[in-house]
Amino acid sequence: MRLSHLLIAALLALVAAPLAAAPTRFAVSVTGQGPDIILIPGLASPAATWDTTVAHLKPRYRVHIVEVAGFAGRPAGPNANGELIVPTVAELAAYIAEAGLARPIVIGHSLGGFMGLVLAARYPASLGAVIVVDTTAGGALEETPGQSVEAARAALAKGRDALAATSQADYATSIPATLAGLIKNDAERARLTPLIARSDPRAVARAYYDQDSLDLRPELARGTRSTAVPIAVVYSYDPKAEAYGGDPARADAFFARGYRGVPVARMIRIDDSFHFVMADQPQRFQAALDDLLGSLPRTTPWRRITRRVANR
Repeated sequence: MRLSHLLIAALLALVAAPLAAAPTRFAVSVTGQGPDIILIPGLASPAATWDTTVAHLKPRYRVHIVEVAGFAGRPAGPNANGELIVPTVAELAAYIAEAGLARPIVIGHSLGGFMGLVLAARYPASLGAVIVVDTTAGGALEETPGQSVEAARAALAKGRDALAATSQADYATSIPATLAGLIKNDAERARLTPLIARSDPRAVARAYYDQDSLDLRPELARGTRSTAVPIAVVYSYDPKAEAYGGDPARADAFFARGYRGVPVARMIRIDDSFHFVMADQPQRFQAALDDLLGSLPRTTPWRRITRRVANR
């Protein structure tokens, strides 16, 4: 058979082969050149949450920006009902494999960081490292003193069901007041509010319940030196943040407790920021990322170092 015939046969085989199923639980856009980084936004948040971060990273990295179905006006599809985090993470792992990404670094904010931790716990061979922004691995089942885990889980389920039953209009009306305590930067809050307000309350409710009812610390603590994915945490503190009562030590203790038993390599606190660190302190946040990305081994946990980036 002539070479041209072999080439034609090979092309026909490729055309006839079924394509891998496209993700149904998220969409992804790709920009830049270099080693792969995956950015996952937080609860109800759009891909646009990462705009300044993408602009900073894309000259040196190929950046995959995820947007979860049901958030920021994207149709919820299967995320409207049933479990959300675990099947979405399974699709992310499939995306990493099918796209041929070589141990990408996942950077996730809030819910997105938690999804990165699920990837690290259950698909460790897929990742090079995880950088978590302002969330813990511990869920919320032990945060209420004097309440049993069963009672806490029941309360979470009640909240989930109430939120899922909320109309889109009522949900959107609640967002400005909610974000006032989460985004300190007025311009960024004004930019992101209408996008977050378009999220589907059903998907938001499922994601909120899934994260708060799952404690990943036992799974992450079981990782051995040969399988554990390096984990770093960037977290916020502001004197006006009600959760910490004006005491930075309370923020430090909260995150230490939220990763109890987990081999976290580094924790970096960024001061004068609410929950959306990349919006409130973009330069400090980018400096922290550069620091971490420049020192990341991708196969073994890093030596534990804790430092603060407060007034750079």
